[in-house]
Amino acid sequence: MNDYVYRLGFSRAVTFTHAQATHVSAGDLTKFMVGLERGALISGAQRDRLLYSLSHHPYRYGIPAGSQAREVYDKVGFLWNYVHDTAIVRHSRGTYVMTIMTQGKSYAAIAAMTREIERIMYP
Repeated sequence: MNDYVYRLGFSRAVTFTHAQATHVSAGDLTKFMVGLERGALISGAQRDRLLYSLSHHPYRYGIPAGSQAREVYDKVGFLWNYVHDTAIVRHSRGTYVMTIMTQGKSYAAIAAMTREIERIMYP
């Protein structure tokens, strides 16, 4: 699995064989979501199914809760005291990808960060 993701251009920060947990970087999460949005990594029915799943799951308290966008496709991650969220955000004023990785924070904090970022992006 590691060799496969490295061949796709993801960094060595990604590993599925670490003794404690899977590791990933914000840059690699963002790269994946950009590739997903552009159809470069997954296409057709598989892409549609994944996008549907990313918009219909129970953990929508971070980026989706903070964004004013109607369409947010996000994937959360939480383990120990780490809480992360990465998303494709289709805002009425533009589509963007956002990744927020935290330690010791909550999804409410991620939602607040999202609101602040959108306030700066779309004054």
